[in-house]
Amino acid sequence: MKKLIPIFILFLFFNSCNKVNVSSDEKLALDKIAQFYGGLINYNKGFENHNGISKDYFEIKINKSPLLNNDQVNLTKHAGNMAYLFYSNLSKENKKKFNEVRVSIDLNNGEGRSYKFKISELEGVLSFLPSLENVNYLIISKDYKKLAESFSKDSNVKEESIKELFNKVNETFGETKEIQYQGHEFSTDDKLGDCVTYKEVIVLEKQAIQMFVTYQMKTRELIMLYIP
Repeated sequence: MKKLIPIFILFLFFNSCNKVNVSSDEKLALDKIAQFYGGLINYNKGFENHNGISKDYFEIKINKSPLLNNDQVNLTKHAGNMAYLFYSNLSKENKKKFNEVRVSIDLNNGEGRSYKFKISELEGVLSFLPSLENVNYLIISKDYKKLAESFSKDSNVKEESIKELFNKVNETFGETKEIQYQGHEFSTDDKLGDCVTYKEVIVLEKQAIQMFVTYQMKTRELIMLYIP
């Protein structure tokens, strides 16, 4: 299993060049992102019109984040997490203001990445979270029988295989203290169709490790749990 860098509490620095007014809940949402990722955060509100279709968006810009620079392979999932953190902390009224949440990441090596998340996509992410939280609860409580039963029948996941996996994790890194959501990514498979994969971190006594949980969008069934 790959080691993950320790999780630190980091602080928010808003760029003084920001001239866009934000509401109290928008600022709270930006604070949540800053606490999670650290670095420098800037933001912008705007709209664009293409072929007669107008889009209002909120853009989050981040650079000098230690976590993002040290986990570049999962930048898409982290961008999804930032969009989720922003949108989920908005009031019901402010959620109606935007069609998209955009995320721009600048890395220390000069590389930049940009992402766009439709509100309908973020609502889809939110709809799976109760199931994901249940998976986390079953892992922490070591109820591997119910965890195995949570998978789609086609996955053919057995209780013993899950028990063996997490026994090995606990023997190596100690008992599970918490499981932390860190983002998501959508994908399309020729056989499974549209899927969403959630990136999480299992915080154990000795080490924090990554875990990926995948659902099939059409059936809404759990189809994969993977620890690198």
